[in-house]
Amino acid sequence: MEASGGTPAVPAYSGTVNRLDVTATDAAGNSSGTISRTLSGVTIDNTAPTLSVTGASAPAIKSSPAGTDDTKVTAGDRAEVTFTASDTGSGISTSSTQVVFTVGGNTLNGTVTRIGTTNNYRARTRVLTASDSTFQGTMTATVRVFDNAGNSHAVTPRAVAGSVTVDTVAPAITGTPTIISNYTSDTSKAGDGKTITVEFTLSESQKTGVNPTVTLQAVTTGGTRGNMAGPVTMTDQTPAGSTARTRWRAVYTVPSTPAYSGAVSASISARDGFDNTSTLTPTFATGLTVDNTAPTFTAGLTFDPVQPSGGYTAPQDITIEVTGVSSDAASVTFTFNSTSHSATKVTGTTNTWRTALTAVPSSIGGPTAATYPVDVKVVDGHGNETNTGNAASIRVQ
Repeated sequence: MEASGGTPAVPAYSGTVNRLDVTATDAAGNSSGTISRTLSGVTIDNTAPTLSVTGASAPAIKSSPAGTDDTKVTAGDRAEVTFTASDTGSGISTSSTQVVFTVGGNTLNGTVTRIGTTNNYRARTRVLTASDSTFQGTMTATVRVFDNAGNSHAVTPRAVAGSVTVDTVAPAITGTPTIISNYTSDTSKAGDGKTITVEFTLSESQKTGVNPTVTLQAVTTGGTRGNMAGPVTMTDQTPAGSTARTRWRAVYTVPSTPAYSGAVSASISARDGFDNTSTLTPTFATGLTVDNTAPTFTAGLTFDPVQPSGGYTAPQDITIEVTGVSSDAASVTFTFNSTSHSATKVTGTTNTWRTALTAVPSSIGGPTAATYPVDVKVVDGHGNETNTGNAASIRVQ
């Protein structure tokens, strides 16, 4: 092999160089003669490596580790390219070979390793995490193979076949979720048998075939907060014609036991099509409280005027009072001969309610001489009811 001041066409060389002969010639044609040096441990390789691009060994990109869908990369996954390369000279350099992954305007360099003793190689990105919020969308890759002598299979990288989709971000809540009850007197309160409805919108589609879950919490027995028992029914509220699966409604019926009270909070578990899972704690537009303990009254009924031993002589105006009503009562109703009479709280008291019956028995609509039961219904501010039949009786003669 000879080198001179010119640039001759260089054929392919490979192997060990044992001797170097150098001849220098100046512009006037004067030559220095040949100077020889014996070399040790020097190899030469100017032959480019090859990269297979056909058949099953063509470079291809996929998710790693392999899952049910190799075209999806999610949090905890890598992207991977496998390819076949060979070199007849110095061998493939895994540290110099360039595999570049591009997604969302960002690039990731793959770490290249040889698979066993074959001519197959693998390049993987680092593990992607939920914090890689800008690494989302379609990911492609390119490969440029280098050997240990610095020769490349091509001047420009070769595009890898196919692509994968990257989504490492779990669903979030968009907009303002709502929580209401079906208690018409106050939809911010729920009692025994009332339904609580939670509506929310996710930032991305819930996984097909899997509904999000909603768990409600309130103060439980013992004064600590805990999950409210019983099923929550989920329904997809996505408008007709859309496949988004982002709008959801959860409905829960408050049981009679165990006792619940206080502000109701919610925990939402959502999962997207890439199995990114999030546990969300929504902040509602307006709050809701629960109380499923029925109101009470502990004392009996009194009549004014006091009922004679033989009963009242018609017609008679009668005022009925009930005391010992629990302080959370919102309404008290007396039922007399199938007719309801609303009571009002006595001014200056917290637990006494009163109603008036006019011209008994004309208000009864029944026979003059009879004994009539008086029923009492107490309803608290959360819609819980206590019904006491035959709490007292009125005799009319």
